[in-house]
Amino acid sequence: MTLAQTALETLAWAVLGVRNLQLSRSAFDKLPAAERIRMLLNWAGVPTEIPVNLSYLAAGAQSLQDPRDGPQAMVWARNQIVHPVRSSDRRSMMREVSLESNYLAIRYLELTLLRLFNHQGEYVNWLKGTRGGYLADLIENVPWTSGNRADTAG
Repeated sequence: MTLAQTALETLAWAVLGVRNLQLSRSAFDKLPAAERIRMLLNWAGVPTEIPVNLSYLAAGAQSLQDPRDGPQAMVWARNQIVHPVRSSDRRSMMREVSLESNYLAIRYLELTLLRLFNHQGEYVNWLKGTRGGYLADLIENVPWTSGNRADTAG
């Protein structure tokens, strides 16, 4: 998850700073990690809410003062792992949170790269497949196209 978050922040600078000149380096450096990622996802047209099937991540994010969205929950989870709490109850929950946060970070990377490559078709939303099912049930349009057949489950 730490590497995926680093990749997202690097892509955010490459897209928002270098490619589109929306931010200066000093303005970018002042932004919190979650905001950098959120801006990248907004540019790409990727939804930032926490998918409903990532229940551990959503529950963990509720401990935040302002549980806004996936980027904030992902950065929070990364910080919890890098700076762990000693409670055994907390550690067992954090294993699930870490796994789900990693799923979300990889999904964000996948969708951002598809957007950078200007993909306009379908993709496999493997987050919906974490509990089994048919491949056809996992196929949906990328979120930035019209006529998206995706639901909010993933």
